[in-house]
This record gives sequence, C-alpha cells and structure tokens, in this order.
Amino acid sequence: MKYLYKKELIKYTDNLSIKMYVCRIETVPLHWHQELEIIMLVKGDLQVHAETHDYCMQKGDLILINSNNVHSFTGTDYQNLAVIIQMDMNMFQNLHPQIEKMEFICNSVTDLKSLDKYATLKSFLINILRVFHTKETGFIIEISIILQQIILSLIREFEINMIDEENLEKSNDNLKRLERILDYIDLNYNRKITLEEISNHEYLSKYYFSHFFKNKMGMSFQSYLKYVRLRKAYEMLLHTNERVIDVAMMNGFANSQIFASSFKEQYGMTPKQFRIESKHGKLELKNDDKVQDHKYVDEDIKQALNLLK
Repeated sequence: MKYLYKKELIKYTDNLSIKMYVCRIETVPLHWHQELEIIMLVKGDLQVHAETHDYCMQKGDLILINSNNVHSFTGTDYQNLAVIIQMDMNMFQNLHPQIEKMEFICNSVTDLKSLDKYATLKSFLINILRVFHTKETGFIIEISIILQQIILSLIREFEINMIDEENLEKSNDNLKRLERILDYIDLNYNRKITLEEISNHEYLSKYYFSHFFKNKMGMSFQSYLKYVRLRKAYEMLLHTNERVIDVAMMNGFANSQIFASSFKEQYGMTPKQFRIESKHGKLELKNDDKVQDHKYVDEDIKQALNLLK
C-alpha cells in the first residue's frame, strides 16, 4: 500500500465512462489516474495540490485536473461540499482524434478575467447532477450529450497545451518510473535506503533523481520515506504489542530517539503517549489525516442542487 501516492483505478457510474461524486472531502492523498477530473466547490474551502502547484479553492471555484497529473485534496473546512466528475477521454477519440494530446488550462482560482466560460461549465455540471438525481427515461443519452457539451466548451473556450507524441510517451514513462520507485520504497522502507541506491536502481544520477522525485511528489525522497515509515509504525503501535524500540527498528529508524522525535513532530505526541491514548480512546493527533487513504464522505445530490439554485 502506498500511503501518500498511488495510481487510482476509476470505477464508472451507470455503465457510463464517468464517475461523479457529491461529497465532503477530508483528505485525498497524492494520486493520479488516466481520467480527466473536474472539481466544483459548492461550499466551504478546499486545498488542492496539482503537480507542483497549490491552490485554495473557495465556494464557486472550479478546477480541472488533466489526465495523469499528480494531485491531492485537503479539506481545510470540513463542512465543504464538492462536486467531482472524472471522465474517460477515450470516449471522445472518434469525435476528436487529437483529444488525448490536449491539456486544458481550466482553473477559476487563477483565472479571474474569464468568468463567463466557467459559469457555462458549472451549468453543465449542474445539469448532470440533475439528470443523475431524476434518472428519467433516456438519462444516459442525456448525460452523453452534456459530456460532449463540456468537451466542446473546453476545446473552444479554454487555453490548450498540445502534447506531441514524444512528450506524451515521456510523460507515461515518467509515471511508470515513479510507480517503480514507490513500489521499491514500499518493499524496502524497513531498512536503510540511500538516495544513491535508489537512483542507481533507476539508472539515474542522484541529482536528476532528486529533482525528478521532488518535482512529481512535491516533497523530497527522504521526506516521503519518513512519512511511509511513520505511517507503518503508527499502524504497528495501534494494532500490536511490540515494544516501541522494536517498532522503530522494524520500520527503518536508526534508533528509538530518532523515531520518537519524528513521531512527535508528525503527530504531536510520543509513541508511548500515542499507545496510551489509543487504548483509552482519546486520540487527537496532529496531521493524522495527511497520510491516510482517500476520505470522501458521500453527500446527497439533492443537497448540492439546493445550494446551487
């Protein structure tokens, strides 16, 4: 299991090549998928990390995440409400053969001069919500039409970066490389791993590897490795009776002192305090949700439609 970063496989909705969420977001760690993703924030605030950039979404904002772009979400306001649609762009391949090479620049947080085109996109998303909610006869045909309207709007109204074949292949190779690196870390986190070892494993210089990892992950290799070790130790402290010093050694920490200070820095208490508090059901950990799996809390479509009136 990769705690901070993984490829996500999308399960589609109602035999359509899309997935739609109406949800409150607590935390969604770094991940990527082939599908294009559009997030519309209906209520509250949401922190978005996309590739190397961070954005603070507020009510009414809309952001598009292109295929295979690394991203994560953190709900800074746990009363947020988001509409998220993920769609397989292959369904438009016959209609527009160049679609797989297009990266759309669509971010209302940074684009404050072209609000009309975002209003149009929002209206399409609201229509899809309405159709999903009522599911009248022929609703799949209706949704397919709206999806085509969304893509047409993106092509005609928004800035597009065209990716040539060489760069498209390079991008796919980079994601495969990153997946190999993360698998290697996941298999070897419990022993000493050096930057030199893992860069050699990928036939890269240390300098290139370091920049590659930081550019994709938004954090250094050592920072990611420490997070993985801490999370594995967290689970072991919670679910086993192993001594703290053994937990430290079994999860790749050089000694119990380094483990204790790292754990306290991340979670706001020492491993011993954590174990005591967990047994009494009084855990209030700092930064705990930043390394967990996806935390979507599904909400009623009707609630979103009422707020969007």
